[in-house]
Amino acid sequence: MALPHIIALIGYMATGKSTVGQAMAKACGYDFIDTDEAIVQAAGKSIPAIFEEDGEAVFRAAETETLRQILTAQPRNQGLILACGGGLPLNAENRTLLADHCFTVQLIADSETIAQRVEAQGERPLLAAAKDHADLVARIDQMKARRKRDYKAATDMNAETDILPIEDVVDSILFFAEMVQNRRKRLAD
Repeated sequence: MALPHIIALIGYMATGKSTVGQAMAKACGYDFIDTDEAIVQAAGKSIPAIFEEDGEAVFRAAETETLRQILTAQPRNQGLILACGGGLPLNAENRTLLADHCFTVQLIADSETIAQRVEAQGERPLLAAAKDHADLVARIDQMKARRKRDYKAATDMNAETDILPIEDVVDSILFFAEMVQNRRKRLAD
């Protein structure tokens, strides 16, 4: 299988980046890293604690530094599936890093599905003020609309995670990524 060296998964929170990423890594024998988990390990505290104690700006700076470190440290002889935090593509430098080093897939789910996943998973700092389920869905819709342009600018492919089973999502991403990689190789030869 001729896949891109690094496949990055981006998208709104709770679209399945970690779940799909782990399944993809297993399917193709790549390493797996979740940028949010890397930040938590480096900071020694949870993302909600970083937001509360240090502020969103500190967290966003940590995203950029973490992304840069991961991309430069990944050995060329070992592939990587990279699950990126939902806000990571909002930064222009991060979008450039993704474009320069990765085949980037945006995972998509509708707002109702995301709201159900967020409610099941627990606290998300940017949605903590939601009063009820309807307000949560409305806030998700608004945030997705604000982020749409930045996500699109960083995306090589979209994959919907609330329609197909995870195995089909993984298969479709790997199939398309391999096709693109083969095309790039033919054009370079």
